[in-house]
Amino acid sequence: MIYHLQKEICNHCLKNIGLGHSHFECFSCNSILHAKCFKLSKAQLINNNFYCKNCKNSVPKIFNPFKALLDQEDENADPYIQKMSDVLQNCRPYTIKNLNTEIKSKLSENFSMIFQNIDGNRTNFDTFSVELDRITEKFRVIGLAETNVGTDESNVYCLDGYNCYYQDKHVNKSKGTGVAVYLDNSLNGVVNDEVSWVSRNLETLFVTIQSEEPVHIGVVYRPPSGNASEALEELRKLLESCPKKNVHILGDFNLNLHDETSTLVNDFENLILGVGMTPLISISTHHKPGCKPSCIDNILTNDIENSVLSGTLNTCISHHHAVFHLLRSPLMHLKEEKQNFAQYYDYRNKNVEKFLESLSEELTRDPPSNFSDFSSVFNIHLDKACKLEQPRFSKRTAKEKPWITSGLITSIDRKHELYDLWKKAEKVNCQSESNLDCRCETCTEIVRSREEFRDHRRLLNYLVNCAKRKYHGNKIQECAGDSKKTWQIINELRGKKRRQIKPNFIIDNERVKNRRIIANEFNKYFASIASNLNEVYSSSDQVRISSLPSFTDYLPKSESSSIYLKESDYVEVSRIIGDLKNGKSSDIPIHVIKKSSNVIAPFLSKFFNECMSRGHFPDELKTGRISPIYKKEKSTDCDLSPER
Repeated sequence: MIYHLQKEICNHCLKNIGLGHSHFECFSCNSILHAKCFKLSKAQLINNNFYCKNCKNSVPKIFNPFKALLDQEDENADPYIQKMSDVLQNCRPYTIKNLNTEIKSKLSENFSMIFQNIDGNRTNFDTFSVELDRITEKFRVIGLAETNVGTDESNVYCLDGYNCYYQDKHVNKSKGTGVAVYLDNSLNGVVNDEVSWVSRNLETLFVTIQSEEPVHIGVVYRPPSGNASEALEELRKLLESCPKKNVHILGDFNLNLHDETSTLVNDFENLILGVGMTPLISISTHHKPGCKPSCIDNILTNDIENSVLSGTLNTCISHHHAVFHLLRSPLMHLKEEKQNFAQYYDYRNKNVEKFLESLSEELTRDPPSNFSDFSSVFNIHLDKACKLEQPRFSKRTAKEKPWITSGLITSIDRKHELYDLWKKAEKVNCQSESNLDCRCETCTEIVRSREEFRDHRRLLNYLVNCAKRKYHGNKIQECAGDSKKTWQIINELRGKKRRQIKPNFIIDNERVKNRRIIANEFNKYFASIASNLNEVYSSSDQVRISSLPSFTDYLPKSESSSIYLKESDYVEVSRIIGDLKNGKSSDIPIHVIKKSSNVIAPFLSKFFNECMSRGHFPDELKTGRISPIYKKEKSTDCDLSPER
């Protein structure tokens, strides 16, 4: 019996492949091609593997220049290079469902950051905010590019639970400009002006998160209209000026890492790797109809050892996918504490009337002889009538976006479904050899699914904006006639609110949280300003403040009997109490003090007159509540001057 050797057939020319013929084998379907048929068959080399025409569209391209190097070194591979290769190789696209299920625990256990080219705050900010709300675990850092918004409008675009930092727009642009950083409320950030600038070629904003080991977050945007070579030179200066550790740069660099033939891309790779920075995103981040997918958005870090996971997230708000990174960081212990709103007193009318009745009886039966006794009696009866045996904790939490209804949430889910259907249709190969104005069934389905997604997204954005306007319009209508509440709503819409930054204090090289110690340090600081200035003047051989004339030297001679004060009476005290504003902060509600005015006014006037005649001030009135108010960014945690 004679056996005939069955020859392989080229998948393109359908001719036999001889034993000596050069050939390629598809990594996916194992089909064979002549080497001379490789270009004609439209096969492609992807991720160092060969793929035929039918398989190449289903293979996502991965940027990983370290994998080939590791394959050559085998067992002697550098662990640092191995780590970089693993992070890039494991980078993959995620959905919001994946974030809420597969990697939810990793999001909660690690420090997280996300970057999105938003393509205009005015158009897409509300949609982006809604997409973030769908994620169970919030990102600690958010970077944005192409906001088209400068510092003057930044307060309008607030995210609940975050403090925002915006860079100025380019002066000659209304679109394609602007970067921003959002930090979780638990993080204290200071803008680093040395590496934050706006030029024709590069826009940067760097914020330093203050902690025992400062972390530096940067957002970079390279406008495609600028000069790429000059942008790389500016980027070189920026990277050389950055700290040597804990630097994370999120940005849209508009340099496609998948384009291996580009000189600019190679220069970009050599630049970032040469200064110790590692890219974390290896898959495509930009998908525009009619163009090849590209990897132009990325996150760079010089802390690759602590990297846990990286990937892309499709938010369906622009042609750019969001990119995110999770890493191990000591900043994880700086989580914002959830406020439990505890109620210790019940000041309902019934309890207040009971308090006034018992207080009046006690003061009539046994009048106090001094202010200390009066204060003690007042507090005892107030606690007895109004204090709760057990504090009540409110379980109500305000909805962050009350205008987002269940119907809108369903429409948002539908938007993502339509996007997935569109991308699924694109993976099917065209039935025609020519892609120019093709009307085959495959291309027709791609166009139909794309237009259906776009129409739905456009309508959804319109409905979200309408729901938001209607909600705030109704709130303003409810406050008709009340200017104070109306302005509260207007200021909320303007984003006019105090930045929620928790101050850090370092005293004697130790981070202090004890309120009493902090209060004492504030007292020392403000009480020693003059003496410290004296020390400065003394060391610089300048005139000392103490040697200058005092303001009393310019006043006429004092006369001990030149002042006369009329004694106060209960009518004056009652009038002063009646003029108190109910909204003012007080340990005891102002309305309770007003209701007790007839009972306490005679005693208060008596004790006031005694204090004035004796020159004695009660110790109970010497206690002050010191609350640091953040006024401007600190240069260091030891600096108390920005606080008031």
